Parts: sequence; structure tokens; C-alpha cells
Amino acid sequence: MRHSHLLPLFIIVCATLVGCIHADGPYNLPSQEKLRLKSHAPQEYTIQVANKRDISVGDDGRFVVDIPRLERGHKTYLLGAKVNESSADDITAICVKKAGRTIRKLSINDIKKLQPDGDGYRILSVE
Repeated sequence: MRHSHLLPLFIIVCATLVGCIHADGPYNLPSQEKLRLKSHAPQEYTIQVANKRDISVGDDGRFVVDIPRLERGHKTYLLGAKVNESSADDITAICVKKAGRTIRKLSINDIKKLQPDGDGYRILSVE
């Protein structure tokens, strides 16, 4: 006996019972990053950390940021299949600003991709 005519009903029942699940991931670990802003006039820039406080950049372009715990990443499943995933390390950690305007946003993952100089400061080009 074939029950293939019940397949659409089975799919509807499963979709109703399983549906969409949104699972929070872990938080990032607070960290400290040493950065050097590569610019002809680095002192014209400020760095906003986690949308909270601004850090001034000195004449040499070097600054240290304490990155706090950010929002969690998440995973979204639809009918048991993962359809979206993000990590806490993908969330914007710092914004580079000039004259009050955001010109660049970086996540922890973006910062880790920056090349370090000889003193261990990651080079952030803005021009």
C-alpha cells in the first residue's frame, strides 16, 4: 500500500512543528588590539569602540583598543537546515571616524586580517 498522497500533508505537519529556530552563539572574549592608522594626518581620526566611547588617534597613528564583550552571534535553522550563521567575531567592534562621519567599520575578524608592523601594531589604511 502506497502512502505517497500523504507526503504533502507530512511536510506541512513537519513545517508546523519544526519551523524556524534561532539559536544564540557564544560571546566573544574581551580583547585588546594594537592598531596603527596609516594616514597623512592620523590625528584627524577618532575610533569608536563598540558604539560607545571614542578614542583619539595620535600623530604617530598608533592606538590601543580594549574590545569588550559584544553581541552574540547566531544560527538560524529552517526545517532543520542551517540557513544563516554569524559569529560574535563578525559583529562591528570599531568604527573609524573623520569629522564625525564613519568611514570604516571593522569586526574582530577584520582586525585579525590586518598585517602587523614590526612592533606588533596592525596596520589600518584609511587613505
